Amino acid sequence: MLAALSSQLYTDVLYLYSDFGNPDKREKTLNRSLEGWTSIYATKCLSAATLFGVYEAVRGPTSRAFRQLLSGGTGGCAGSEDYDLCLETYLVDNPPSATFEADFRATSVSIMNWMDNISDFSWLLPLNDQETLNSYFRGAAVSTYSELVRLFNM
Repeated sequence: MLAALSSQLYTDVLYLYSDFGNPDKREKTLNRSLEGWTSIYATKCLSAATLFGVYEAVRGPTSRAFRQLLSGGTGGCAGSEDYDLCLETYLVDNPPSATFEADFRATSVSIMNWMDNISDFSWLLPLNDQETLNSYFRGAAVSTYSELVRLFNM
């Protein structure tokens, strides 16, 4: 909220005490009534509080859901009698990694395992093998590069 207030204050000070900025906005700022000042600052405070309030409310459950997915608990605990206890076990014994590459790999493997558990995605099964996965991405990278070279060398 402080950032929103200071941003509005800097904008108003710029328009009031200098010739910088849009002349129409400067004129509106100079002629703003007390009600206009109150309305603008109250709106800035309310919108910033709402934005960060929603962010704080959603951050916890979303973060927990991603940790459950990255640890493999979401797919591994499907059908378990005590789903929450199973997820906690996965989170304690298999915490998500610290690097982006490890998190991306864990996410990909978890999503593929989850898809294998819920429906017939057997065409993705060879990608679970590390060698096959490397070959697949290497081939996809070469194909993408070849297409880009073909498109931009015309």
